[in-house]
Amino acid sequence: MRPLDFTEVRRVLVTLPNWMGDTVMALPALRSLREAFSTQTIVLIGPWAGLLRNQSVGDRLVERSRGWREQLRLIRGLRSDAATLALLLPNSFQSALIAWLSRSRWRVGYRSDGRSLLLTHPVPPPPLLMHQVDAYLRLVQSIGIAAHERTPRFTVTKDELARADRLLGSLGIDPASPLVGIQLGAAFGPSKRWIPERIAELAERLSKEGDGEPLLLGSREEEPLARWIAERVSAPLHSLVGKENPECLPAILSRCRAVVSADTGPAHLAAAVGTPVVTLFGPTDPRRSRPLGERQVVLWTQVPCSPCFLPRCPIDHPCMTSITTQQALTSVTESIQGSDREERALGDVK
Repeated sequence: MRPLDFTEVRRVLVTLPNWMGDTVMALPALRSLREAFSTQTIVLIGPWAGLLRNQSVGDRLVERSRGWREQLRLIRGLRSDAATLALLLPNSFQSALIAWLSRSRWRVGYRSDGRSLLLTHPVPPPPLLMHQVDAYLRLVQSIGIAAHERTPRFTVTKDELARADRLLGSLGIDPASPLVGIQLGAAFGPSKRWIPERIAELAERLSKEGDGEPLLLGSREEEPLARWIAERVSAPLHSLVGKENPECLPAILSRCRAVVSADTGPAHLAAAVGTPVVTLFGPTDPRRSRPLGERQVVLWTQVPCSPCFLPRCPIDHPCMTSITTQQALTSVTESIQGSDREERALGDVK
């Protein structure tokens, strides 16, 4: 592997992961990259690039389309400067091909998916159980960049909070309420999703036992499920399902006292803004993708077939059915109480 001379690099091109959660988990690596290349232009390319608009990790954000016509147009626009370092966070052949076609002089990525010949700096694959945050950091460390933090941090601006508060207010929701977000969907597939009856039971008990006001979260695809849950919950229930968007989601999550979610993007985003998260794991492995940060709780029952990494369960979904409503409720309550104790302690210090 040829050594990399940082003084020759005029631009850094980063292909981001295809998933929201992975993009959030890449933040420590992106901050390390920003620190190392403080004067160079950093271009971030990926479906979730726009999510990082106010995170000070890139100078140009390109929300890449999946169509090849758009990909080719993008590649032509990247050929203006050959003195480019390309860091490939996804392990896909396509990301390496984009870097190669863009004529980037240095191309760094994991040696996988038959793309080694397209890389100038192929890195051996990470250990199987290495957390995804560490896998991304390992890439930047492979070219001599020091990693100074491991926990993803996501900054929410005052304007973003104000927009989120207006959205909540337009739906009759007080932003100062003790909201507990319940994320309904998971882009990976239905195998990650919790049992609908238990979501309804959790919402009922949260509201009636005074631990918080349940707030359903999700995309338009989850609207039928949200209506099904609302019909079975007699207590007050808020919903942003189908009404939220990626621009306001970080601020919405920061307004929650806690969030309950499957292993999906909003769980990582909530943890990154500092909200306690109870993450329900089933077909995936928390050792590789649990949200990092303080007050993060993982509920995972290691049944014989878990983790299987299948988007659909071919049997009776034992990994998720084994997580009880009481476990989730207890974890949420303890997370909220722990957060309250920390806030009181900070008040005493002030």
